[in-house]
Amino acid sequence: MNDDLDAFIRKGWDEHADQPEAVAQRVAARVATEGPGPLLPRLVGLLVHVFGEHLGRWSEGMAVLHELHSRIPGEPAVARGIAALGYAAGEPTAGAGLDAVDRIAALGTASSARLGHADTPGALRLLREAAAGAGALTLPDDSPAVRAIAVAGNNLAGELQGQAQRTPDDDAAMVEAAELALSHWRRAGGWLEHERAEYMLGRSLLRAGRPAEGLEHARRCLALCEAHQAPAFERFFGHALLALCAHASGDGARFDEEYERALRQRADVGIDDLAWCDKDLAELRAAAGDTHLGRCTCGEIRFRLTDRPLFVHACHCRWCQRESGTAFATNAMIETDRVQRLSGTPELVDTPSASGRGQLVARCPRCRVAVWSHYAGSGKAVSFVRAGTLLDPDRLPPDVHIFTATKQPWLTLPEGVPAVPVYYERDKLWPAQSLARREALLARSPR
Repeated sequence: MNDDLDAFIRKGWDEHADQPEAVAQRVAARVATEGPGPLLPRLVGLLVHVFGEHLGRWSEGMAVLHELHSRIPGEPAVARGIAALGYAAGEPTAGAGLDAVDRIAALGTASSARLGHADTPGALRLLREAAAGAGALTLPDDSPAVRAIAVAGNNLAGELQGQAQRTPDDDAAMVEAAELALSHWRRAGGWLEHERAEYMLGRSLLRAGRPAEGLEHARRCLALCEAHQAPAFERFFGHALLALCAHASGDGARFDEEYERALRQRADVGIDDLAWCDKDLAELRAAAGDTHLGRCTCGEIRFRLTDRPLFVHACHCRWCQRESGTAFATNAMIETDRVQRLSGTPELVDTPSASGRGQLVARCPRCRVAVWSHYAGSGKAVSFVRAGTLLDPDRLPPDVHIFTATKQPWLTLPEGVPAVPVYYERDKLWPAQSLARREALLARSPR
């Protein structure tokens, strides 16, 4: 019977976010027939969460629990659930019959419920009341009250972080909530909850315009990851936060370093978890602006594009297929004086080209990876950077596919991107800014 109920509860948690109404009805029906047992508190917790935080039907949820309480009057989880929904409904004396610990737990749960319905002030008021009550007691770490405050603080901080416009009072509340979450997760959770709470507080401090303090919590987040051999998913967020705090503090070198580390960790994140990284990745990209970091495989050659490329080619000619060993080469054209070498000196290898005039391919002297080329037409004034050597090549998709007359027949080109059998007319495809930059380059380049 317990195995059946356990599976029922797990399924409810898996489906409740997408199907709250259906889950609520199933849970209410199950509660109406359930007797005492070790899994009853978990079932009640699911009911309170769905009826409270997702549906906001406090009275309906309370009615179900009151019926259960009439059959099982001695179950603390039921009394806590009734009080939590009562507090969420605005009944200030909802927990009057509870002991202090259960009352605090109910207040914390009610805070999360109010937050689920965009009542941030109400959620903060309930959280502060819960924290004040907890501060007056010596609670064991495994107390439901400690965990309820941790969850409510985390939820409130996250909600405030997501608001596009916040007042100074909102920022103060956001940091306060994150601090409460951290202090209580240290007690109620394991290292993972502790690590994520450090991240949440660091994020809140960054959002509140206090990046130097955020840096410290990012470091603590990563220290916990290191101590517990955390997976790449957790480490990505730590490095991303450290990079963003460094950027906000004006430390460009540290930003580059941590941005690179974050991208390396993201490369090892499982495909099912990648979407969770999107928000932080978008912020990293926004902070990077038009700059791009790149490197060879061994890391001896590291460089930065200090501006957006003039244009990006995907070349399907047979020469590029042979030189790259694959279906096409993706080259980001940019003025060479906008390629900043950060470490190492590439070796320029004189290589034949289709024009017969040759090209200079810049290769790492150690791993031999090609990082860019100089073609005879523009000489060393323009670098054709291999887009795949950039740390975040997704940011530079091709602007045009050229020499498609010899493209591999199994390759389907994307719709909406220009594709030409051989080459194209520059004035028709290049953006005005790139054309102006090219004219400026020609004007200062020796003839």
